[in-house]
Amino acid sequence: MAACESDGDVLSTSNRNASETPQKVRQLLSDSIAETDQSISILESPDDSDLPGLPAPCDSANKEAFFSRVESFTSFKWAGMSLELSPFHCAKYGWTNIECDVLKCFSCQAFLCATLHPLQDVNKYKERLAGLQDDLKAAHKKFCFWPDSPCPDRFWTLPLNEPAALLHEMAERFKCLCVLDTQLPVLKQDDLGVMTIKEETISLLLQLVEDELKSDTKDDSPVLKSSGDLLPAHVSACVLALSGWTAG
Repeated sequence: MAACESDGDVLSTSNRNASETPQKVRQLLSDSIAETDQSISILESPDDSDLPGLPAPCDSANKEAFFSRVESFTSFKWAGMSLELSPFHCAKYGWTNIECDVLKCFSCQAFLCATLHPLQDVNKYKERLAGLQDDLKAAHKKFCFWPDSPCPDRFWTLPLNEPAALLHEMAERFKCLCVLDTQLPVLKQDDLGVMTIKEETISLLLQLVEDELKSDTKDDSPVLKSSGDLLPAHVSACVLALSGWTAG
């Protein structure tokens, strides 16, 4: 009787183990897959501190970023430099001014010492200047995009070969300045004479500006009011817009 009970226990244990075996196998496989997925996830998303800095995307078409780099140049950190090393030319190739005569690339973080000491030998000075001009392109780290993709010159130069664009930009500045009205400085006839600007030139410019602004409006209402009290404001706004100023 005891032997039968013992045999029964062995059989029930065997049956229980046999029924649990598939569950254990599935559990082991599930745990293995989870560990593999976790390992892949770790490999695909590592800690940023363990990776070298990735190169910044090409930013040469960003005008706002260009002038942000230009503003890093000050008279204290970038004094006495030649026109060929102006802040515009340096920012064109991605450089910012971080210390006195020291540039740093906005993207690849390369440094460039641009000390340009006055030399009695003019040829040596020109040679050093030419070398620094080349360094604006060559001093970047490998694979940096700035030497091949600098900012366009139109960011800071006048489009002299595009008179329509010049007129449109001046008209926009003029429109913004006219909002200031009586807050604009009053220009007298003597002031215009000092600036070698004739009344005929001002009248012609005002007519061109009015035609340009009319082309941007849908109605036929006059853009410039002809009342005498606003004429001085128009003259001031025209001269300021011609000089590149606009309302802040």
